[in-house]
Amino acid sequence: MNESTKNALKKFTVLDTWYSGHPLDWKRFMDFIVEANKNQDFGISSEDFYSAFPNLNDYLEEHAAKMYVKYQDGIELLRHYDAS
Repeated sequence: MNESTKNALKKFTVLDTWYSGHPLDWKRFMDFIVEANKNQDFGISSEDFYSAFPNLNDYLEEHAAKMYVKYQDGIELLRHYDAS
């Protein structure tokens, strides 16, 4: 994962509210997806993605898994957009 992409993901995961769905958290997550697309980080592994989340427990891991799917969906959408 590109260092800039990693930093964008950490900006999202560093706050304790990342799983709350707050609009500012969602914006940080979207910024991460845009950065990943810009850096062609199309295939970030789930292990690399989860490693950016501090203190995952079962509850938070479930939310992180949902965010990973959203990352994949976001990348797919942007790649489709970029190809058109």
